[in-house]
Amino acid sequence: MSDDTLRTLGLSEDALTPATNANGETFTPLAAVMDEVNDEAQADAVPRVSTQRRRPSDYARSFIQQKFALQTNRAQVVFERVYGRTDNYLTFLTVSIADRGMLKLAERLEGELDKRFEKIESEIEAACTECDRLFDERRVPVANRRALSDKTRIYDVPLRTNFSARFLQLFSRFDELLCRVEALWINGIIRASGRSQMIEKWDRQVRSFTGSIRGLRDRTLQELRRLQSENQARAAASNAPEAQPKDEQDAIAHEHDDEHVEALSFQETTPDGASLQADGKDIGQADA
Repeated sequence: MSDDTLRTLGLSEDALTPATNANGETFTPLAAVMDEVNDEAQADAVPRVSTQRRRPSDYARSFIQQKFALQTNRAQVVFERVYGRTDNYLTFLTVSIADRGMLKLAERLEGELDKRFEKIESEIEAACTECDRLFDERRVPVANRRALSDKTRIYDVPLRTNFSARFLQLFSRFDELLCRVEALWINGIIRASGRSQMIEKWDRQVRSFTGSIRGLRDRTLQELRRLQSENQARAAASNAPEAQPKDEQDAIAHEHDDEHVEALSFQETTPDGASLQADGKDIGQADA
């Protein structure tokens, strides 16, 4: 290699001067460096930077990790069975919809979720107040108005939406209500049958609520798929290239017709056509 070439590359004669390594092997520094570069380029174990994102799960998602404790067995069992799925439904109804440009629909869905949360929150608070009234009538000491638990469970819960945090608060109040129901039984204010009936009633109420969120998600997705099919049919009729990919999440990204969004109904039905409000027990069991 000429001196001009070495200077152009910023190299010195040392790069080509044979040398001996610790094992007594002769090598040239430049050749050794190039061999290492080639090895790295061919090494499968070396991670590569990739920007390919083919599925929704390939994208980063923000969340907050929170410690959450529940005392009663029934609240624990229900929470463990429904939280993961409900958090996914809430993420779809809020973050996924808004991130794909359907802001009006996202606002309407949040408003609908607000109504559903407010309804069950007020019902649980009313039940707690009724328990307090019974305690007052029997003059039960404040220290005895809430049963304790020998198996409090603490969960590390990921919160991906503000409604997920609200869902935790709802379960905290549900747990508190069941603690009061247990205290009513232990203090002799209600019978064992009354205790069981109250626990089963609120189990159904909470499961019905989570089932309604699932139903809202299913209904929204059904409407978006219908609109996707209509758009594809219009595109085919005009010999235009198909604008929407078949993946349901990508299809949502192309749904931006506000006039269609305004027509979206939030009246979900069960598989047999009955209203979600008609039979909370069936909905709760279906979600289990």
